[in-house]
Amino acid sequence: MKKISINDLEKQLGKTLKDKVDAMVAARKGEFWIRDNKEEYYKVVRNYNGSRKRLKNIIAIRKLPFYIHIIANIRLFLSHPIYYFTHHFTFRKVMIESYLYFKRIKK
Repeated sequence: MKKISINDLEKQLGKTLKDKVDAMVAARKGEFWIRDNKEEYYKVVRNYNGSRKRLKNIIAIRKLPFYIHIIANIRLFLSHPIYYFTHHFTFRKVMIESYLYFKRIKK
């Protein structure tokens, strides 16, 4: 087993402390950014939470039998025919884009 010198330990401790301070500074900058952009941030968070719920519902719906999908599409077409052709097919795309947009902002 290799012995570690005191100098190496001091360097490692200094590096660890520097990393800790850098992480604290980044977290504090994030807090200031959230405070300054609170309205936009919470709007994006609400969109993200709504998108996440819808994605979970879509995943749950995909597991249902095929005849239920047919019945649901027929009912949607009969109740809102214009919506069915204009928004129904682009809905998932827009929802996934808003979800990914939030993930980019979060990073």
